Amino acid sequence: EVILLRKTHLHQERCTSLFAKMRTSLFANCSTFLFAKKRTLLFAVYKWLRYAGIVLKCQKITRGTMPLKVYADLSDFKLYMSDVGMLTMQSGVVAQAILSPIDIEIPFMGAIAENYVAQSFAANRVPLLYWKNDNTAEVDFVIQNGTEVIPVEVKAGVHVRSKSLNIFKATYKCAHGIRLSKKNFGFENGVKSIPLYAAFCICP
Repeated sequence: EVILLRKTHLHQERCTSLFAKMRTSLFANCSTFLFAKKRTLLFAVYKWLRYAGIVLKCQKITRGTMPLKVYADLSDFKLYMSDVGMLTMQSGVVAQAILSPIDIEIPFMGAIAENYVAQSFAANRVPLLYWKNDNTAEVDFVIQNGTEVIPVEVKAGVHVRSKSLNIFKATYKCAHGIRLSKKNFGFENGVKSIPLYAAFCICP
C-alpha cells in the first residue's frame, strides 16, 4: 500500500509539473498561438489561462439574428489576450511602429487592433461574439443592442474595404454596421465609422 501510494504521489507530481510547463510554454508563446490559423489547445490549459485573466474568449455564432447567444457554435472560438500591451510585448512589435504617424504596412497590426477592440468590449461587458460563414466571410465582432444586431469590423489603418461586413449586412438585413479604423467619425453606405481610440464608447 505504501509503495502504491508513493507511485500515485509521484504520478501526480509529474502530471502537475507537466501541466505547469505547458502553461508556462503557452503563456510565453501566447501571441503566436492566438493568431495561428490551426490551433490545438488542451482544454484544462485554456481554462487556466482564461480564469487567470490572461485571455479573452470570443465565441463564434452561426446566424446574425437576435438573440445571438442562441446561435453560438460551442466548438469554435477565438482567443485574445486580455491586455494589448502584453500582446505587443510578447510579439516583439516595437512602440515606434504603433505610434508612428506614417501608415506602416505591418500585417500583425490588424491583429493588435482587433485585440485592442476585444479588450475594450470586455471592459464594457459587451459579449465577445464573431461570425463566419461556410465560405471565407468573417466579421470580427457582432453585438446586440436590444432587438438590433450590429456587425463590427476592425481595421488597423485607413484602408477600410470590407466585403464580409457587406455580406453580413445584406444577409441579415442589418440597419447599419460599425467600422473601427484610423478614420474619423462618419456615416456612409450604411456603415458608421468610429476611430479606434473611441472603441470604449461602444456599449450597447
